[in-house]
Amino acid sequence: MKKLFLNTTFWLIVVSLIAMFLLSISLFNLKRAFFVVSDLKINFEITETQIKGINLIINANLKINAPSQNKKIAIEKEIELVQLKVYDSAWNIIGLWNGEPAKIDEDLYSLSIVFSSVEIFNKNLKNMNTESFKIQGFAKVRINLGREGLRINVPLEAEVLNLGKNK
Repeated sequence: MKKLFLNTTFWLIVVSLIAMFLLSISLFNLKRAFFVVSDLKINFEITETQIKGINLIINANLKINAPSQNKKIAIEKEIELVQLKVYDSAWNIIGLWNGEPAKIDEDLYSLSIVFSSVEIFNKNLKNMNTESFKIQGFAKVRINLGREGLRINVPLEAEVLNLGKNK
């Protein structure tokens, strides 16, 4: 009986140590995930806006900025989806756009957004060249952590003061 008790106690201690080791690894990964998510930012830069006929064309770049706690451990990030709303200066909706950006570099993406509407530009074509318009939306970013990964929505916002090339 005493031998059985020692044998079960030994295995109980071994299983507890393995569980504690796996728990500490999980907590380390969770800490790393929250560090990346808390400091994740996306720079939304509009490079060019123009009107061609009834089309409002917006070219933009998205750059993911996420600090790495350990330079040896690189965390994969990618933008899966971008959804935007464009408003005029009176906050009337000009249009909605969603799509997947084109990947240029590791953390740099490019967007070409086209809004087409005869009604909007019949009313506002004269004012569009002088008025500003605002762009709001979000980018769905996938961070490669764990088995399934982590997806978060990062807000995007920009204002265009005049049409043409923005620097």
